[in-house]
Amino acid sequence: MQKYGAIIFFGPPGSGKGTQAKLLEQTGNFFHFSTGNIFRNLDPKTTVGKKVRGLIDKGNFVPDDLALELFDETLDDLIKKEKYNPNKQIIILDGIPRTLKQINHIKNKFYIQKIFYLKINEKLIIERITRKRTGMESRKDDKNVDIVKKRFKTYKKETLPVIKHFDKKIIIKIDGSKSVKEINKIILKKSIAF
Repeated sequence: MQKYGAIIFFGPPGSGKGTQAKLLEQTGNFFHFSTGNIFRNLDPKTTVGKKVRGLIDKGNFVPDDLALELFDETLDDLIKKEKYNPNKQIIILDGIPRTLKQINHIKNKFYIQKIFYLKINEKLIIERITRKRTGMESRKDDKNVDIVKKRFKTYKKETLPVIKHFDKKIIIKIDGSKSVKEINKIILKKSIAF
């Protein structure tokens, strides 16, 4: 089975993964794949959409089997519609893998070239996420401090151990408290090899 080139943006909710992934996507042959966007854009009228929306609005993870099923379906659809060309573009994985079970699934599909690990403390995350957001970025699960804390707690328990299962040589740790511009500069410098 052919593996496609990929990089992972890793870090807790509110660390700026999505923002940085979008900025990197604009610089060349990259395709930003956000599982969070996929889940939030599901039709809430469908059974799956209703279930997923209910989970993320309460700060819960989407179960592995369902998350991977939606991931595969969306990926196949993007390739079929020629929105993502795996032979020409490096996929930026944002929000996956989130659990130990998801690691092998991702490793079987992709050759992970780099992992940008945005490290940031809980206090700053709460300040960032609960700050008033406007337009497209406004999210129901960002409005409640308790939900934000729950998401961070789930991240520490379920997602943080994931990073230990990748080669240290490809992990680039970045201080997530830096400005968007500063972080982007570091990422672009480290992305030259692509």
